[in-house]
Amino acid sequence: MPRGLYSDPYLKALLEKEPKLAEEFLMGIANTEYVKEEEVISCVDVPGWVLEKVGVEACKNPNFPKEKFEEFLKDDGLVSKEYWCLIKYPHLSQGQIDNLSKSNDVNVRGMALVHPLGDSSELLHYLKKMISEPAQDYQDRNRSAHEIVYICEHVNLSDEIFSYLYSVHDFKDYSKTIGQALWVNPTLSDEQKAALVLSDIQPKDESASDYWGDHDRHFISSVPFFRSLGNAFSDYKRKKLSALPVISQKVEEFFSKSGHHLSVVLPTNHEVEIEASIEGLAEVISLELLHRMFWTDLCEREDFDIYRRNAYRTDDLFISHPILGLEFEDTQADEATKLGGVIYYSDQAWISGEEELSEYRAAVLLSSYGEPMVTILEDGNYDSIGQSLIALSCDDPNIRKKYGFEVTDAGFNWMVEAAVEIAEPDDFDVSAELNPMFGETLSWTKLPESKKEKIFEFLNLGFNHRESKLRNDSIHFLGCMALHDGTPGVILEKLAKLGDPLIDEVLASRNI
Repeated sequence: MPRGLYSDPYLKALLEKEPKLAEEFLMGIANTEYVKEEEVISCVDVPGWVLEKVGVEACKNPNFPKEKFEEFLKDDGLVSKEYWCLIKYPHLSQGQIDNLSKSNDVNVRGMALVHPLGDSSELLHYLKKMISEPAQDYQDRNRSAHEIVYICEHVNLSDEIFSYLYSVHDFKDYSKTIGQALWVNPTLSDEQKAALVLSDIQPKDESASDYWGDHDRHFISSVPFFRSLGNAFSDYKRKKLSALPVISQKVEEFFSKSGHHLSVVLPTNHEVEIEASIEGLAEVISLELLHRMFWTDLCEREDFDIYRRNAYRTDDLFISHPILGLEFEDTQADEATKLGGVIYYSDQAWISGEEELSEYRAAVLLSSYGEPMVTILEDGNYDSIGQSLIALSCDDPNIRKKYGFEVTDAGFNWMVEAAVEIAEPDDFDVSAELNPMFGETLSWTKLPESKKEKIFEFLNLGFNHRESKLRNDSIHFLGCMALHDGTPGVILEKLAKLGDPLIDEVLASRNI
């Protein structure tokens, strides 16, 4: 399967067994903006007539209609603007590549040269021209730099081309240098790799992206479940989902009876085999379904609660518990997001969150950390001079005595309102709790035992996955499973055999 594409076995089964139902389902998506979502564009089981509704972004899909693609190639303006999409078309012919190689747009010519059907003999000349004569336009220059880095990462390079790129290894786009990009190229010979080592050219640390993985991948067959389960998407995607017409209940039932991974959290038992997979687990976790299932139940305990903590560019949602929450409390706020179970707070429907700017923080912001009034007013902005005076008086009460005023509650509120306008997200005190109005339907307690065992199977896959966020998440939820009173004895025995210190500590606490 080409990188960036995926197969959806549940949609494929629907198309084969219930073609009319499948057409109804896909038609509802095709006639809305949701058709441009990645789960639609990247699915190799989506028919061409749906992809045509997407437009040029869907050219990477092998099912994109050939006639429509040829129509795109006739539009020189479109080709110059969207060449990155067009060059990914899996069925490009030699003639089409030859024509693109003659384009007046240097970026289009470059992409045609590096295509497997392109004339690689011209590639060195192209690279030298692009690096030694960068475009004057800022946007074009960035596009060209991005192309050069792409070539370094993906193209089979002759020794002559490698030697040239090696000599200009400090050239970079917005993300990495040529030298760093060369390290990523899987086609480098042993001699070329040795040259990088001997010159002390270091690869870029890509561990962060590997750690997070493709954790936001969704299946198009998951769409019917999104409304019934609720979702953890951004407002942007929620609006797109809300624009979809009502999807027939028969579609969700078909996917559930086919063993769809999202059905594993539903209280109903269809008595079907659900196949555990890393991809299915990643989607279940990314939709926060296990967070809701376990945390909602466990919040009934006196020692378990929702915990929200913010810092610079960080707003984390987690739990407070003597064992499961200890590492989070001990980790720096700006480093804790990578821990198992921790998610970003983003106005989740199942959570009620509050942000409050304290009087103390407001005073600090408006007084510019204690600067004298003359300094505060240097920029000529006198709109909040009164609030700034109140702020200064919070740190130095003699100011009130000097100018003969007292501050009422209304005055402090006035100061805080002014400070809110300049406050950063991490200036606020934040809190969160389960939303009592949400009407949660997910519950570990209410789940059939067969599905509890299947969720253990999913999480066991994640537990044995490589070092990643998914593995850490799996350990957290296995810990929740060990803590929950509704976990069957047979699963508790399996948990004990995992030999994980956190899970073992939770299991030991059950006997106290």
